[in-house]
Amino acid sequence: MGFLIAVVVGFLLFAGVIGYFSFAEGERARDKAEKNADTFFAETFDGRPDVIVTINMRTPSYETVVLGAMDRGYRLVHESTVVESLDVKRLIFERG
Repeated sequence: MGFLIAVVVGFLLFAGVIGYFSFAEGERARDKAEKNADTFFAETFDGRPDVIVTINMRTPSYETVVLGAMDRGYRLVHESTVVESLDVKRLIFERG
């Protein structure tokens, strides 16, 4: 019985450590994306009439993308949630 408890506790600790590092990696990726937002905007909002952007942990935040798009002459025309638990959104912008 003690062995079984040790295995369960060990598994829970292992899962917690993996979860912590996954969260930390996501935060580092978002920070890097925010720092490189100008490059993202130059590549994404390059004058095309319509732009589709998927927001995730490796892109600038929702707010940064929407404000950056507005600064470049685009307006948000549609928004949908792709993966709610991961806060992944798809945004559609029109130039105008």
